[in-house]
Amino acid sequence: MPVETLTPPGSIAPIGPYSHVAKAGPFVTLSGTPGVDPATGQLAGADAYSQARQIVHNFVGMLAAVGASLDDVMHVHVYLKDCADFAEMNRAYADGGLDVAARAIHEAAAVMDNPADLINVAIEQLVRDRIELPAFSALDRLARRVRTLVNGRYFALIDKRLTADEKQRLDDLLVVTDARIKSPLQAIKRLPKRSSLQHFQELLDHIAALDELVGSERHLADVPELKRKHFAAEARVLDAAELRDFGPAKRHALLLCLIHRARVQTRDDLAEMFIKRMGNLHNRGKEELERLRARYREKTEAIVATMSDVIQVLDRHPGDTDAGREIRRLVGTRGGVQTLQAACDAIAAHSGDNHLPLLWPFYKSHRATILRMVRMLDLESTTEDRSLIDAIELILSQERARGDWLDEPVDLAFTTQLWRKTITHRTEQGEERIHRRLFEVCVFSSLA
Repeated sequence: MPVETLTPPGSIAPIGPYSHVAKAGPFVTLSGTPGVDPATGQLAGADAYSQARQIVHNFVGMLAAVGASLDDVMHVHVYLKDCADFAEMNRAYADGGLDVAARAIHEAAAVMDNPADLINVAIEQLVRDRIELPAFSALDRLARRVRTLVNGRYFALIDKRLTADEKQRLDDLLVVTDARIKSPLQAIKRLPKRSSLQHFQELLDHIAALDELVGSERHLADVPELKRKHFAAEARVLDAAELRDFGPAKRHALLLCLIHRARVQTRDDLAEMFIKRMGNLHNRGKEELERLRARYREKTEAIVATMSDVIQVLDRHPGDTDAGREIRRLVGTRGGVQTLQAACDAIAAHSGDNHLPLLWPFYKSHRATILRMVRMLDLESTTEDRSLIDAIELILSQERARGDWLDEPVDLAFTTQLWRKTITHRTEQGEERIHRRLFEVCVFSSLA
């Protein structure tokens, strides 16, 4: 029977006249395999377990080179320098890939929660280490067991930070005093409604109610955000009775994460609703501009007709005296100088595409709600430019002001040239003034 010998790629080089792998028919023998990591050429560790674990890893690669696996192994000779190391060697050999998988899953479970994701992490690690994959059912059981262990530690950590009063307040969220009334838990799960001023106000009330509940960043410190999302998602699909069936630590942790995510989500919903409401105000301003254009279209035609008649008068009367007398008579028949001047001013005011001066009447109904929103939120600039934040603070400080103009200079770096042209006015003395009401609309339009 011919014998085939080989040294598989990625294995350590033999230190003598032998081969790591010999194959004769259906039989394969492996030899000369110390606990050396082929990648470094060094022992995998100083202890028996680490070296034995490396030997098993090396076995996997050698067996794979001949189309075999650990499941095909019938007999193993082990040489120990000290028999006292037998237990550690035996543990390393018995662990197989599950020990590597468990460590990978344990590390990943600190930030992940989906069993499928944890199993994928374990498989990737096993493939990198060239370890034969265990049965999927074994990995599934392992992932769920390790996840339960890791989550249990998070639950205990959170519960330890809660006072007795806070725990009682959380438990009270699951109490139903009247069968016809839903538990307070359902209010936390409130879904956003369509964008309207009433729903905008209700959403602010909901945020205020959530902020009164138990829970702060202190309670959830060291719990990754992804874990918080998973815990909150689990609590969201359960009703009060199902949550009461959990142990106190898990129940309190799930409720705290649900409250935390509700606070985050409602603020996202609020931002989206605010943007939609400001967009709605601008649309109404544009509609008003079109309506005014239609209203003054007849006046425009009248002014054009008057101008045409004036030109004809000048053409018929070469002399200035006769032409002037005829033009004055013509203007009188068309309503007089003041009437025509007012018509010209109205046409000029709405002849362009600038709808911004028309926004205040529509914004006024939203003003109290928007000011309440910015007082509730902790707004921060994402850049070094604080001009918009400073402008908001100025508006809040002058919330009850009644004058038409701001009394102090303002940095308008946050807004557009069209807005600057709309809100600023230069006096006869050359001073630049800012219209207070339009400035407020400008600031919150820029915020949106």
